[in-house]
Amino acid sequence: MPKGNPKYDKQEWIGRKFGRLTVNKILHERDSAGRSLLLWECECDCGNVIKAHPSRLVLGVQSSCTCIRKECGKDFFKHGKSRTRLFYIWASMRERCRNPNNSRYENYGGKGVKVCDEWSEYKPFEEWALNNGYREDLTIDRIDVDGDYCPANCRWADAKTQQRNKTTNHYVEIDGETKTLAEWCEIYGADYNVVHSRIKYYDWEPKRALETPSGGKGANGQTYDPSTRAKPVERKYHIERRYVDVDGEHLSLKAACRKLGLPYKAVHLRITRYGMTVEEAISRPFEHKEERQ
Repeated sequence: MPKGNPKYDKQEWIGRKFGRLTVNKILHERDSAGRSLLLWECECDCGNVIKAHPSRLVLGVQSSCTCIRKECGKDFFKHGKSRTRLFYIWASMRERCRNPNNSRYENYGGKGVKVCDEWSEYKPFEEWALNNGYREDLTIDRIDVDGDYCPANCRWADAKTQQRNKTTNHYVEIDGETKTLAEWCEIYGADYNVVHSRIKYYDWEPKRALETPSGGKGANGQTYDPSTRAKPVERKYHIERRYVDVDGEHLSLKAACRKLGLPYKAVHLRITRYGMTVEEAISRPFEHKEERQ
């Protein structure tokens, strides 16, 4: 097997462009020790044809032949910034947008997100960052989460801003105004986990979930509306000793649930928390959300 990542030995890479370099061929050559070596033959925009290591192109370490050195009048690649945090941000940004093997590619390059041509080189990106509020405690954030990485669509944001600008956020509309659930919880002074559970698992309306005070914690750690909490059930004997007749058989509750194809935990919860009799707990139809308990 050639030395190098076998994922780079696929025809799908041919025609891909990395900065000024376009992949023309996949080559299998030998290094100085006689070992098989995987390289890409690339054509630069200036017309030069070179051989390059695939990983250098995919990671953004190399994006042209030596033509940039001549244009800049210096060795551009040896900028001395490759170990800085800002360089890592730039390289990571390009990696998740351009490398299908990257673990985060599906949410970036896989969705069509690209890095603009202006930032195909590190120096322009560094200049933009330093002139637009870059700090060690901030990360790069796209204003339009469906847009590309470019000066007009990027900013430096803290972790809180980043989290509120994710496509996976839960947006809620109240009185004609839409915000993330986290923002509404801040406005109402409510606990996010409580409100989220009320909406997701108990189908509460968002405004009711936000405005209702917590009424204490139940067995599963979830808080409830005090007016809807069930009163404590006075039990004379343990639930495991309860029996029920099913088709002429005298069965334990667990055996009866197994025979009837009912969720035992949900039936148990109906009896212990909501005060139903065994017969009621078994005979009443189950809703989808109750079955998940």
